[in-house]
Amino acid sequence: MAEKNLLEQLHDVIRIKHCSIKTEKASTQNQALNAIVFLYKQVLKIKVRNIESIVWAKKPTRLPVVLKKIV
Repeated sequence: MAEKNLLEQLHDVIRIKHCSIKTEKASTQNQALNAIVFLYKQVLKIKVRNIESIVWAKKPTRLPVVLKKIV
């Protein structure tokens, strides 16, 4: 039987760990980075060194929207 490719291995581990289907679709920079870290740690079993030096995307600060009906 042929070996599974890397993407198939990743899908298998995500499903075994009961992660959300959305976990497989990395739509933001931080999700993509988390997916890469997950791939190295969980699928490839490679220790990720210097993870604290990774530059994460900053979340924008959002002001609350307050609506008031003016009579």
